Amino acid sequence: MKNLEKIFNPKTIAIIGASSRQNSVGWGLVKNILEGRNLRKIFCVNPFEKEIGEIKCFSKIGDISQEIDLAVIAVKAKIVPQIVEQCCQKKVGGMIIISSGFAETGKKGKILQDKIIKLVKLANIPLIGPNCLGIIRPSIKLNASFAPAFPKPGNIAFISQSGALIDSIIDKSLSESYGFSFLISYGNEADLALSDFLLFVNKDRQTKVIIIYLEGLKEGRNFMKVAKKILKTKPMIVLKAGRSEMGKKAVSSHTASLAGNYQIYQALFKQTGIIEAETIEELFDIAKILAWQPRCKNGIGIITNGGGG
Repeated sequence: MKNLEKIFNPKTIAIIGASSRQNSVGWGLVKNILEGRNLRKIFCVNPFEKEIGEIKCFSKIGDISQEIDLAVIAVKAKIVPQIVEQCCQKKVGGMIIISSGFAETGKKGKILQDKIIKLVKLANIPLIGPNCLGIIRPSIKLNASFAPAFPKPGNIAFISQSGALIDSIIDKSLSESYGFSFLISYGNEADLALSDFLLFVNKDRQTKVIIIYLEGLKEGRNFMKVAKKILKTKPMIVLKAGRSEMGKKAVSSHTASLAGNYQIYQALFKQTGIIEAETIEELFDIAKILAWQPRCKNGIGIITNGGGG
């Protein structure tokens, strides 16, 4: 299991590609990460800016004298390998690549992504993404994403290949007053895979239920092994995307995932004991029930419209 503590509980964050331009991804990251400025030190990196949000801007991450736990990268895809190399030289604790334009776009993008993978593997630095929304941990005011709103703390960990879905779920959760322990958008899975995130959130005492929006699996056997381990103590619910032929094509162009044969996934969920939801509404209805209610004794629950014996 990889050590993800510096990603999910960073004391220092560098935002590479930070911007003062309203409505840009770089500005969204700055605005959200600054929500936790009292709990961690934040650095902006952009050679074309002197100051962003009253924070001094550095030309490159190597100019920052302090150690950096987490580097969040939002620059054009073609210069991401160069930025990743600088982060490796800096020996950051972990990276999140927000930028898109990698394996999900075709052969040229895959070549760029392979360069990144080679660099982080050699430096032994964990990486989330590329092509993702980022991560949110409300209990410690960590919002390393460009999501338009900040969710409330809660007991549900939501792990999703789709960042856009996380955006819409945050809006819904705020109107219905439920919260999250983690929201993780992991995009193309260039380095860290779904199983890595499952193992990490499983250790979290606040998390009572884990839900997944799944487009495709890259490490099916390992996922099965990890899921069986986690299900001994915490329930897992999944919504599988790409169940139709048209859905498979959409998934492939979205995060470069292989949706695979849906019947195989159904069998996997059944064998491991993962609950499969049919809709987004059902996914969160089941999650709220399991997060808010105690476990049934002996695994048996009775639903009745009366109390007669």
